[in-house]
Amino acid sequence: MKTLCFDRLTTQQNSNFETLTIDREPTTFEKAIVMVSGLVLHFATVGLGFGLTVVYPELVEKFNTEGSIAASVQGLFLGIGTGAGLD
Repeated sequence: MKTLCFDRLTTQQNSNFETLTIDREPTTFEKAIVMVSGLVLHFATVGLGFGLTVVYPELVEKFNTEGSIAASVQGLFLGIGTGAGLD
């Protein structure tokens, strides 16, 4: 077992993987930062998917493509987001 301590941060090797542990409980501020960051990411990904409907005519014009191909970009983005559990 290998242990490396650096300012309350320890690395422990258990079997085939290493884990990082902190010897203290996160502060309320640190927890709030993680929560706000997650909410911003969630709203940005959901908003971007539906925001692509506004950009749809520009996609068709800029890339000189058919409407169905340009619409598949939004469908793919929303499908991956929904499949990953973001929506």
